[in-house]
Amino acid sequence: MSINEPKVIELNRNESKCAGFQRLTRWQVNRYRQAVDEQRISLSKEKGSVVDWRSAEKSFCSAGKCETQARQWRSEFCTLICPQRSSCLTAQQYFQVPVSEAREG
Repeated sequence: MSINEPKVIELNRNESKCAGFQRLTRWQVNRYRQAVDEQRISLSKEKGSVVDWRSAEKSFCSAGKCETQARQWRSEFCTLICPQRSSCLTAQQYFQVPVSEAREG
């Protein structure tokens, strides 16, 4: 993997049926790059010298942020951004709909 290729977190079968999968993937890649860059800046300030992107990426993922952030970004995209969110079954799992409302609808 080169420096410009972010790690891709595997999706389970339900997530691969996402109506906006390509747009989601691009969006997550951008968010990932921003998060690692923020980590790089933070580490650079702490150390008082420039930290390279690869080291920041390792630090970001070793802290367990890759998986937790990926889930958070997925939820954010599916509930707020995706234009297919109202018709996508995958997106609906991220909405907090009470069971009584889900049965009525």
